[in-house]
Amino acid sequence: TTQAAMSGTNNSFYVNKGSNTIYMHVNQAPGSGIIRVPVYDRLFDANNVQYFIMRGLTFQTANPYLFDPAVNFNWSKHILIEDCTFRTIGGTPLFTPDSGDVGSQMSEDFVIRRYQGLDNGRDGIHLGYRMMNVLVEDAYILRNGWRYDWSNYTGADPSAVGKNMFTKNITYRRISVRDNVIRGLWFDNANWNTSLLDSYVRLNKQGGMWIEINPQGVDVRNSAFSENIDEGLNITNSEGVILDNNIVYQNQTSPYWGILSSWEPNQYRDADGIRPGTNLPWNLGGPNYYTHNTKLTNNYIVGGAA
Repeated sequence: TTQAAMSGTNNSFYVNKGSNTIYMHVNQAPGSGIIRVPVYDRLFDANNVQYFIMRGLTFQTANPYLFDPAVNFNWSKHILIEDCTFRTIGGTPLFTPDSGDVGSQMSEDFVIRRYQGLDNGRDGIHLGYRMMNVLVEDAYILRNGWRYDWSNYTGADPSAVGKNMFTKNITYRRISVRDNVIRGLWFDNANWNTSLLDSYVRLNKQGGMWIEINPQGVDVRNSAFSENIDEGLNITNSEGVILDNNIVYQNQTSPYWGILSSWEPNQYRDADGIRPGTNLPWNLGGPNYYTHNTKLTNNYIVGGAA
C-alpha cells in the first residue's frame, strides 16, 4: 500500500524505510488501537524424516526461546540443505538434536552446503548431540550471539558453531566463523573423527576454538585463527588432537597465547566418569583425563600485542 492510498483505508499501513517510520490507518480513536505483529517461535519442524532436500530458502525473524531452534530436524536421516540463509532469529536458527536418551534414534547423514547463519541471537548453526556423518561446507557464520551479549549471559554453551557433543564423523570445510560476540567453535565431550578444514575463524569475542574432553580424532588443518579475543585455540582434556598447517595470529588473551593446551580438574564428575543422574560419560576417561599426544606440524603462530 502506498502512503497516499492508505489515507482512506482502515487497517492499512505504509513503511518508510528511509525514515524508519511505520504509518498506520486504524479505525479506533488515537491511543486505543491494538497492533499485533505476527512473530513465530518455530518456522519449520521435521520429525523422523528421510531423504529430504531443503534448497534456496531464507528463514528470518523468528523469536524462539534462547535455546530453541527456528528450524528443527529431529531423528532424521539423509538430509540435504543447500543455499539457505538463516538470519535475525532470536535463538538458534538450525538445530538437529536427538531425544537425549542413550539408545534412542539419532539424526545422521546430513550434507549442508553454502549455508549462511547471520545475526542470530544464540548461534549460527547447532548440530546438537550425537549427530553422525555430517558435512558442513562453504558456510558463513557471522555476527551471532547478540542475545547473550544484550542479556549479559555468561553461562554455558555460547559458541557461534553450537557445541558438538557425543558426535561422530563431523566435517566442517571452508567455513568462515567471524565477528561473533561469543566463541567461534566448541567441540565439547566425546566427539570422534571431527574435522575443521580450510576455514577462517576470526574476530570472535570469546576465543576462536575450544577442543574439550575429546577422546581422539579431532583434526584441524589448513585453517586460520586470528584476532580473536582470548586464545585462538584451546585444547583441554583431549587425546590425539592434530593441528597441521594452520595460522594462529594476533589472538588476544593474557598472557597472549595463540594455542593453549591445559587440563582442568573434573570436580563435577563422579569417580567413574559418569554424569551424575545419567548413564552418559562425562569424558570417557574417568576423572583424571589429561591433554596429551597432541600433534602440531607446520603451524605458523604469532602472539598478540601487549
